[in-house]
Amino acid sequence: MNEMLSKAVIAYTNTAQEWKLGQSMHLALYGIGGLIPLNFGYGVLFASAHYENTSGSKAGTTRGLLNPWIFRMSDGTIGVVAQSTESSVYNQVETNIAASRGKLLFWTTTDLVTYENKGLLTIAEGKTISKPQVTREDSTYYITWEGDRGETKVSSTTDFVTFSDPYDSPIPRDKIAVTMDDGNVSCVFVLTDSEALYLNRKLGLLENTGVNQIPDISVRMGAKPDFNQLPKLTALYSDTSTAEKTVKWDQNAFDSIPFHQPGTYSITGKADVGEYAWPMVTQRADPHVVFYKDKYYFIATDDNLQEHLYIRVADTLEGIGGASDHLILNRNQSGDMSGLFWAPELHLIGNKLYILFAASTESSPQNWWKNVQCRVMQLVGNDPLKSSDWGHVQRVMQQDQISPLYDGNGITLDMTCFEVNGTYYYMWSQRDLGSGIDSANLMIATMNPENPAYITSGPVCLAKPQFGWDRQGEVNEGPYMIRHHDDVFVTFSGSNTDNTYAVGLLTAKATADLLQPDSWKVTGYPVLASNHVYEQLGPGHNAFIKDENGNDVLVFHARLNGGERCTGMRKVHWAFDGSPILYMTPELELKPEFRNVTLRIQVVDESENETDNR
Repeated sequence: MNEMLSKAVIAYTNTAQEWKLGQSMHLALYGIGGLIPLNFGYGVLFASAHYENTSGSKAGTTRGLLNPWIFRMSDGTIGVVAQSTESSVYNQVETNIAASRGKLLFWTTTDLVTYENKGLLTIAEGKTISKPQVTREDSTYYITWEGDRGETKVSSTTDFVTFSDPYDSPIPRDKIAVTMDDGNVSCVFVLTDSEALYLNRKLGLLENTGVNQIPDISVRMGAKPDFNQLPKLTALYSDTSTAEKTVKWDQNAFDSIPFHQPGTYSITGKADVGEYAWPMVTQRADPHVVFYKDKYYFIATDDNLQEHLYIRVADTLEGIGGASDHLILNRNQSGDMSGLFWAPELHLIGNKLYILFAASTESSPQNWWKNVQCRVMQLVGNDPLKSSDWGHVQRVMQQDQISPLYDGNGITLDMTCFEVNGTYYYMWSQRDLGSGIDSANLMIATMNPENPAYITSGPVCLAKPQFGWDRQGEVNEGPYMIRHHDDVFVTFSGSNTDNTYAVGLLTAKATADLLQPDSWKVTGYPVLASNHVYEQLGPGHNAFIKDENGNDVLVFHARLNGGERCTGMRKVHWAFDGSPILYMTPELELKPEFRNVTLRIQVVDESENETDNR
């Protein structure tokens, strides 16, 4: 491999994926043995949906992109142009067509991970622009393309606002000799060393690469160290991040050390990697766990008819899989709550335990998902496993305590609750069904922990499905918050609940105004999807919980080989930039050869040292 290719990134679209996924810019780097797709083969750059001339569709129109071209801007940053496609419905079947003739999609970026959408460039109104390429001489950019008959045209610009009239191109075009199975390669772009390093760290496979040796400990003769304070193992990773692993040291070997005698002694241990069973619970989706009174309580959507709420309890997270179900609530036979139950969560709010869930007023097959609304139910007794200890179900209302959470023809569901810097928030998914079906959007409002039955601010829309990966059905749902230092992350699920279901990510600073949409940034690609973990298709609607050692654990559902939805768990890893990594299997978290460790303990007779110093 020559030096230039070793620093080159390949841009392509995936012809094997459904168009909403495949018509996005995918990236691959050269490695040993050939090209290595980044981001598990998922697109990194997706075109945003638009809401112009959408024939009354409130959900907007999905866009795709073709033939992306990456080029260096005069200020050292990076530009990307691409052809535009969009969804079209013919005979009630959604497909995609070429769109925006004479125009190109345009983005700028500093790292090929996050992009600023600059909209459409109008270059040759009404003309075919295919396979664009961009070159630069000083501050002038030349955009060449192929026309209807394969002819090459060119237009120049200095500001990407005004463009010269197209003319026959004397500028030679790059011939792309790189090929990929199921991929249409459109560009080879040479990176700087720092760009290549960052791209690999951010979008390459993150895995354990080694550990730091556990240092010896020295204790004074007659002083026995605290067994629970013995050192942890520091694991090292391919992105330069680290993680502390609790070690299960051999207690018998430790207790047999004669701490009254000087000498060097060794004990062995095994690092805890959190090997949770998959599947842990079958036919359970939208799972949630709360730690309450020194036990773990589990609740989820029961995929067997969705007519009941069950709770399990266990001393450990691993124990949830084998725990018994305890029936808490049945659907009514008619009227309110006679339909399905959705996405229950157990939350401690103001030191009281609540269940947040959604229930429908409709039970007929044709209306089973209509009139689904968020509810709250308080534990008024002492035992969460007893249905009689739970109070009456209340519908969550607006701040006037009279109007429904969504006072219109639509649904609300997937409500979650979290606290940041003393302020409590509700976040949920909401969909308008009046005069056509809108997208399912993420909403946020403040709430009073003393009365969780209503919100205390006006609802604010934080996110709409805007990319191909979350517009299979135009859905954003299942939000859940996790905090890491000064960053607030909200995971959410997008797409249909089939194998295309995937997890997205919103990020804000804890000091920001979380009711302001501009305070949040959305990652442009899914952070967990079907390609990430073997046998786990359509992962989503997750929650987070701390394990017995204080580690963050992802609680999620996925389809076992594309079949029924099942609950699973695994540890969260925090990457070099402080973002959560949700695909870390035990094998990636800590390789087997690093799990068994040894600790040397030196027992020192300090009186001998004092004698020697006299």
